[in-house]
Amino acid sequence: MSKFIKGEAATLAFAPLAYELRTPDGGLAWVHVRFASLPVHRWHDLDKITKRRSGIVGGGGISVLRAGREITHGWHLMGGKRRENYDDWWRCEIEFEPALDDHFGITINKQGIRPSAELREALEPELESIARMLNARVRQSFEDVKFQAAAQISCRVAATADPDLPLVGDGRGSGRGPLSYRISTTQLTPDLLFATSLNDSTLEVQLNVDHPAFPALYAPLQGLSEGAGVQLRTAVELLLLSLARASVDSGNGTDQLLARWSSTYGRMLQKV
Repeated sequence: MSKFIKGEAATLAFAPLAYELRTPDGGLAWVHVRFASLPVHRWHDLDKITKRRSGIVGGGGISVLRAGREITHGWHLMGGKRRENYDDWWRCEIEFEPALDDHFGITINKQGIRPSAELREALEPELESIARMLNARVRQSFEDVKFQAAAQISCRVAATADPDLPLVGDGRGSGRGPLSYRISTTQLTPDLLFATSLNDSTLEVQLNVDHPAFPALYAPLQGLSEGAGVQLRTAVELLLLSLARASVDSGNGTDQLLARWSSTYGRMLQKV
């Protein structure tokens, strides 16, 4: 995959795909497909000029390679998926062997393609599904960026209070120094409200967007005035952060308790 700004590269979204097609002479040849994602959380706040110059904006799409050489770049073999702005944040490479030139409809100057019906039937259903999934993943990443920015207020309050709290044990009989805090969103099993992790003195709480409590807690907050909404959101998030802090300091028994609590809370909310 192509290199991008700051010396970083796009990371593979998942394992490469391979498709075997029959050649005109009766043999078999392969098409290899790779999807990669750009780091939304690290690059979202770059200015528009930097994004365009570095190839983020306007650089998305599908690169088609014949034996390692790019012959076209655009929007190919994505079925009914239309290109959208969020699609700038992932990349796709489709590489094929020269024996499949007829399937790709290679032009005389090898600068374009006209895919055959057989090729489209073999690739498009899965590639379209993946493109839609990556689009949704990017969309969720931007939502998480906004969520984390709003949660910074609660995290700063918690960090300010932390020096006055008992030290969190490090598992070796001693305590860590004051903690910093981070709140993000993710997808977990439906019965789990949040997951916690403690790394380098940073306590992270990942809220499960698929748990009934997430929309039940946050949707009403968005309808409140800015002052009241921020105050109530801070109180809710401090409740979760304090519960998470207690859980990481108490071992596996507390983890089981939190799992049962999350499940029970979710079931109760479904009855509201």
